[in-house]
Amino acid sequence: HITDPSTASRTLLFDINKLDWDDELLTLFQVPRSMLPQIKPSAGHACSIQLCNKGKFSVYGLLVDQQASLFGQCCFDDGDMKCSFG
Repeated sequence: HITDPSTASRTLLFDINKLDWDDELLTLFQVPRSMLPQIKPSAGHACSIQLCNKGKFSVYGLLVDQQASLFGQCCFDDGDMKCSFG
């Protein structure tokens, strides 16, 4: 359960100066910190996962928002584009 700082900031519960969830806001809105994802950079080691008993492999990037929508719309080739609104 992870997210990147950009996506976390959209919740308005994230302190962009500390790069962590804002404890004062979590208390105000009664949001348990344990319900929120860990904050990881978009690029860099995000986690290691076990895949089909083939051993662990590392995830070194997060696809969120615009990047994920490109993948979802099959924009795999040089020059492919997608325009998102909203």
